[in-house]
Amino acid sequence: MAKKRDASFWLFLFSGIIVVVLIALVLIQGRAPGQYDDFAQCLADEDVTMFGTYWCPNCAAQKELFGPSFRNVDYTECSPQHNRTFDLCKKDNITAVPTWEFSDGTRVTGVQSLESLAGKSGCSLTGERTGDVDDAAVSDSGSASVPDLDITIGESNEEETVLKIGDVSPE
Repeated sequence: MAKKRDASFWLFLFSGIIVVVLIALVLIQGRAPGQYDDFAQCLADEDVTMFGTYWCPNCAAQKELFGPSFRNVDYTECSPQHNRTFDLCKKDNITAVPTWEFSDGTRVTGVQSLESLAGKSGCSLTGERTGDVDDAAVSDSGSASVPDLDITIGESNEEETVLKIGDVSPE
């Protein structure tokens, strides 16, 4: 009987060690540096903000361009959970997402290429501040190709309310 208990103890101990190691690996992997960490941090340092919603497919596409580095982007969620509206960004006059706002107050909507954001912000993709802001950096060629998406978010007695989400051409 004692041998059976000893075997159970060692099996339990070994299983516990495996679980701890797996949890540690997941935590380490989740905080692994992303390819664009420095670039995303430079955007945040330069007061560049992305406005988006959790339910917007183009916002998800924009986040995916950054990969894990998106955690360093200054992001404002416009939609309260379980509510497909822009209520949290009405004060900022956000009417489409994703919207990028730059420190000079200019905005662009739609999925933007990282190169376009770099040119407009003065940040390089390596995260260094270049100091050169290219006003023409955000153009039709600077936008990533993501199709437009019309989403109905409500109806009134007079007409249906449709917001253009993810317009890929800049304002």
